[in-house]
Amino acid sequence: MKNEKIYILIPTYNRAQLLLETLESVRNQTYSFWECIIVDDHSSDDTVEQVRKYSERDKRFSCFLRAEDYCKGPSGSRNMALDIAKERKAQFIQFFDDDDLMHPKKLELQVTLFVKDTDLELSICRYERFSSSAKMVPIDHIELINTISLAEDFLFTRLRLNVGGPLFRAKLFEDERFDESLQYGEEKELFLRILFRYRPKSLVLNQTLFYYRAHEVSLTRIMNSRILKRGSEIVIHQKIWDYLAENDLLNNQAAGFLIRQFLLENHSKEYINKANRYISKESNFSFFSKLRFRVLIGFHEIYSRIIYKLLLIKI
Repeated sequence: MKNEKIYILIPTYNRAQLLLETLESVRNQTYSFWECIIVDDHSSDDTVEQVRKYSERDKRFSCFLRAEDYCKGPSGSRNMALDIAKERKAQFIQFFDDDDLMHPKKLELQVTLFVKDTDLELSICRYERFSSSAKMVPIDHIELINTISLAEDFLFTRLRLNVGGPLFRAKLFEDERFDESLQYGEEKELFLRILFRYRPKSLVLNQTLFYYRAHEVSLTRIMNSRILKRGSEIVIHQKIWDYLAENDLLNNQAAGFLIRQFLLENHSKEYINKANRYISKESNFSFFSKLRFRVLIGFHEIYSRIIYKLLLIKI
């Protein structure tokens, strides 16, 4: 494993001081064979200057300005970092945010799993939120959890994957990139594509190995964030349906979940029609399951018409 380098990819924007804390947590890793690629999204503070000074102390860190070929935002910066890592023939990819912290043993414990199992393609760890200082607990043993249906578990939110948790084999990103049109949840959308497409062999480390910084925000920002998050979730479900359907990856578990989202939260006539066609022609749902979904879709159509009529009534 000493010849297989981990590439740590960090997008950043106006986070000079917090980013230095993050980089220090990377520098303190017990596993030392890594490179850290930082892509700055044209910060207006002194982020680039601070990072370049830091990289002079440790040549494993390198800083780039986001090129105009990539959209503004973390997705564009991450895609640029992925392309740089690909040019450098990366074997492993570790995404990380510019304000979070790594446990000193994060890379060592996760990469060791790949040493023990050369077929492994993905290792996952737990994470904790912190606001001021992270309390990093020493790890004396490794507790593993086997995953059976990781793609479905992640789609159904039975398992949470924060962007800084997984360590990936780089080959999983050979043809997949972040969707730069998404303003929120872009990592979820990409991870779902990869999990359903490749069904990677994975293991979960039942230890906290990175720390997610919680920022103080105003009530207005919280409300705006919730609206953005909800809208993005709707778009992500639509994109995942299309991706799975176009690549013949849509199974009944995923379809059933997405149909329920379309009926209960999305209400897009286009996607309800797509779901109806899937139920009628492409699925192997049981007779009673097909009947149940058709009844629900029928009730949804009636309900939508009633609401539409009521909204036209003059008050």
